Amino acid sequence: MIDPYFSQWREIPEHPNTYANLEKIDTSPISMHELMNANLTPRVIVPNLLYADLRFRIAAGGVGKTTLACFEAIILSLGRELWGRQPAGPVRTCFVTREDCREILVARIREIIKELQLSAQDCDQVLRNIRIF
Repeated sequence: MIDPYFSQWREIPEHPNTYANLEKIDTSPISMHELMNANLTPRVIVPNLLYADLRFRIAAGGVGKTTLACFEAIILSLGRELWGRQPAGPVRTCFVTREDCREILVARIREIIKELQLSAQDCDQVLRNIRIF
């Protein structure tokens, strides 16, 4: 028996830009300068805790992942100690989400700010340092 999905798969036309980005891949030989200056890890934001990299949590819905992330972003936006680690200064955070809409994230941030009893100046700093996409 012939698999009907296989024949449909073979008939799908290739997207015209499928290989367009391959030309942008650097395949040049490694130079001595590159070898001596390459970093092992991304830039450190909070020593032994947070690096300039993508970050995510995986757990069941409703356990507090987003609320925890909002709390961490608020504390770090003020340059305060988080989980026993001190950032070098205020940290900017960008939330990229398709689960919660902007309004829900903003409301969560508002409630955390209220619970932390932040001053107006601290609140302004938090709002400058957090972005939502």
